[in-house]
Amino acid sequence: MRKGIRVNKIKIVGIIICCVLAASYILYVYIMEQKVTEIETIDTFGENAVWKYDVLLDGDQVLSSNGMLYYTNMSKKITVPLCTRVGCDHNTEECTAFYMCNNDFMYPYQGKMYLGCMAQKDLEFFRTNLDGSEREKIATYSLGDVISYTEYMLVESRLYIAVAVEDTSQMKITEEGRCSDVPIHWELLCFDLEVGKYEKIATLGEEYYQHNLYFRNLEDNRLYYEFEGQKIPLEEMYDQESGELKDAKYRDLEIEGVASIDLDTGKIQIEDQYVTRDYIGSEEGTSYFLEYQQDHILSGDIRLERNGIAQGKIHIKDLEQKQGVLCLLQDHFVFNEEGEDEKEGRISFFDRSGNLEFEIENVDNYVIGEWGPYYILCSYVIPPGDCHMGSYIKKKDIKQLQTKAVGIIDG
Repeated sequence: MRKGIRVNKIKIVGIIICCVLAASYILYVYIMEQKVTEIETIDTFGENAVWKYDVLLDGDQVLSSNGMLYYTNMSKKITVPLCTRVGCDHNTEECTAFYMCNNDFMYPYQGKMYLGCMAQKDLEFFRTNLDGSEREKIATYSLGDVISYTEYMLVESRLYIAVAVEDTSQMKITEEGRCSDVPIHWELLCFDLEVGKYEKIATLGEEYYQHNLYFRNLEDNRLYYEFEGQKIPLEEMYDQESGELKDAKYRDLEIEGVASIDLDTGKIQIEDQYVTRDYIGSEEGTSYFLEYQQDHILSGDIRLERNGIAQGKIHIKDLEQKQGVLCLLQDHFVFNEEGEDEKEGRISFFDRSGNLEFEIENVDNYVIGEWGPYYILCSYVIPPGDCHMGSYIKKKDIKQLQTKAVGIIDG
């Protein structure tokens, strides 16, 4: 790091940014208060609500969160905190929208809303009414070290939770004055909503640096998940200024794969027949998988399987030699390609036979799914299972994506 003047400039810029953010927050609170007065009631979420794209969906309603719960009505194009108290500052736990930890999931169950909250070293569970009122903490699970990520999947009344736990005992201060990378391991827990208790199922694989894990699908009581990581710290593999790999041989230290766990026995097995990022969805018992040539370069083939048995392929010639993310929708395949610069992306719509229907150029929002008359959008290209809903658009308006997408506030 350079000394003196560069550091001072950073401090000055930081002060300016803080002032701008403070002014923005004051304006934001004012706008939120005004919007609350425009809504006589905030509808509650019913038992048919679905947790998908990191939000809760029920008809035209969306509940999103990141320490604050936001209610969106897509038909009215309104987003407000989940709070009907006019003049509320939304900064104490008396507010039904405010939490002291990051909300990671929300599920309605038997007339109540269950919320999972990630504190620094604990998972906290809350139960509220469906409108967010009468909050009570029902359980806390301590993992003994810093929690960095969580993944969730609800199966009937059982909530399966994968938790990334950092080993901070191995943290060091680098020569540049930064905190070093630390290894992460994942634990799989089960929280029974009926009785309000946790149970540890298993530790998912080994400990790696930059260790990520994504739930994939559930089949015959086996939970499939993808994992990736590396065997040495980030700062040892990559140059911290350029971001380039220090030595090509370090590629051999990167780990990725697909595994499954039997939810009854906790037994884990590696699924060598699958590769990461190839699963794109299931419908009516049939699962769809992308096929690659190498390094996530697409072959153009989509493989269909039922109970692990091949059911044929669909070939999309336009996907050959491409890199991007394919989404399975009710009547279409949608392919998202990120451009080199912002607003240079492309979205391609194909029918279920693989024929190109139309393309949308120069986009900075991508289709990750659908919900009733809406397409669900995200501002970056990543598989739908990993995406967080950032905006939405009516399906009939999709060709005007650049002007008619509506954002939600998610903290």
